[in-house]
Amino acid sequence: MKPLHTGAKILIVFIVVSVVWFSVLNFVSVTYFRKTLEGILLDKLSVTIRQYKQNTACVPEYIVATDKHIPEKSLTLLTEESVNGTRTYFYVKRIYFEDKIKDFAIIVFGIESSLFLSLILITYLIVSRFVRESENSGRFLNLLLLSFNHKIGNFLSILKVNIEILRENPCEKRATERLFSTTEKIEADLKRTFKMLREKGKTVNENVNLRDCIFEATDFFALSETKTVFHLNVIPIIISSNSNDIGDVLYNLIDNAVKYSSGSVNIRLSADARFAYVFIRNELAVNSLRGTGLGLEITNNILKRCNGKLVSRQKGQHYIAYVRFPR
Repeated sequence: MKPLHTGAKILIVFIVVSVVWFSVLNFVSVTYFRKTLEGILLDKLSVTIRQYKQNTACVPEYIVATDKHIPEKSLTLLTEESVNGTRTYFYVKRIYFEDKIKDFAIIVFGIESSLFLSLILITYLIVSRFVRESENSGRFLNLLLLSFNHKIGNFLSILKVNIEILRENPCEKRATERLFSTTEKIEADLKRTFKMLREKGKTVNENVNLRDCIFEATDFFALSETKTVFHLNVIPIIISSNSNDIGDVLYNLIDNAVKYSSGSVNIRLSADARFAYVFIRNELAVNSLRGTGLGLEITNNILKRCNGKLVSRQKGQHYIAYVRFPR
């Protein structure tokens, strides 16, 4: 059985507490109304008794005046008085009480129902917003850690390769430069991660040049001396988004293309009035194994944050990924 959502639990508790509270309030209100009604009838009864003394037929229809004690459940004794030397009992018909209480209850319950439904709606909106913010925060933290772990693995692989090169040839300058560039990227990514954690995932849109983001990603893979050849058909295209989100999306997609490529990756950019499009196509290596899907999962989660869309498919020996960003 699927566990209840946190928001549903809060809403259920609120409804139960509200129902109990309103039930107690209604009981107190009806009891108070009944006592008040009895008091009003007793106040009016003094006038009724004076009229009865003058004319025994002059009695309201809901009042029963008799010289006998009537132990009936349909009547409620209000008082007894001596009228013309005879002890007279004055009863009120219980149906009169019930009708008055029923009318009162309809009005009260109608108002309370409207109030209760309004409270539920307000509570739902507040809880929904609170839960949504909490869930978004939780998803963001999970995504941030996944993304960082995904990148750090590649960083470490590059470091290990270049360290091996330096062990064999300590004078290899390119290896030293790659080590320096890689450590700079690790440091920058760590700073960005901690900054986003402090800001709880809040992002600010800015003008982002997709061409520059692609150049930055392909330059990184050049640090590992990959034999993959990039064929770029890219033009400057500016979109309004968060540069870190766009950079992570392109990094993950190009990373996947490089991992399972036989040596060639094609990247093309295009745009229309509403969207910018990035097409990434690679020739699959022979007997290439299917990945864990972690990179695509991270990418899809990031795209939700920036209202983007990813479509990927395999066609023969080619793998094509197409991503759309709103401009």
